[in-house]
Amino acid sequence: MIPDIGFEACVLRAALLVGRVHEREVIGWAEALLAGMTEPASFLAEVASARPELTALREALRPLAAPVEPGALSEALLLYLATDPVAAVTSTPDRVRVLGQLRREGVFPVVVASAIKSFEDRWMLAGAGVTADPSLDSEFDRWLRHARGTAYYRLTPGHPDELAALFGALSRKVVRDRRAQLAPGSGCRAWLVGSRSETGRALMLNEPLWRVAVAEFSPLPLGSRIPYARIPGKAVLVLDEATAEPMGLEAAGRLLAAV
Repeated sequence: MIPDIGFEACVLRAALLVGRVHEREVIGWAEALLAGMTEPASFLAEVASARPELTALREALRPLAAPVEPGALSEALLLYLATDPVAAVTSTPDRVRVLGQLRREGVFPVVVASAIKSFEDRWMLAGAGVTADPSLDSEFDRWLRHARGTAYYRLTPGHPDELAALFGALSRKVVRDRRAQLAPGSGCRAWLVGSRSETGRALMLNEPLWRVAVAEFSPLPLGSRIPYARIPGKAVLVLDEATAEPMGLEAAGRLLAAV
């Protein structure tokens, strides 16, 4: 499979715990993965058939949530809180509260956890009227931008024609934006993951191109909003804003088929 199911399950268990994702979205995530599998996984089917309740879904996700490399979950959760269309518009006190809850769960390394604890303490004092801290919002935003790292997102339509249609639409949007702006571009890029012999080929988008996709195709399914800190090693670059040409369905399909 293209997505790292164990990694995504870890992220979703944590996001469920702090109310950053809806239970029915997680069921939809599992259903979408099952639809792309030739041999459905029983643990994934358990998630798809679970009751849309916090405890039931977290328990259903547990067997899938394989241990991830140190820092990977921390990076993903910081990225999710910073970039997800729903989570990113949450007020600063609520984001600090969410991070504080995750900190107490032991999700973050010591340096990140200490910074979060400092913001928690400052918000507590400000909320109690003990101190005035007008710079707290801007300081937190600056810290989050620095701490969150780089993000990549996977888009996995259910059919090869849908993948080509999406790829072509992104290419046309990127070229239109490039021609319309005088300033340097945003560096939109996309990679194809998977070979022609595999099911579930996916596009991996860097954050600038993902934001284009969010604006053009919202709401994106949950799987397309889970951030990865890096792209897979065998990914092939198929779209670069600096050299991209607008493609229709046929041209986009030919290019993807050639990879």
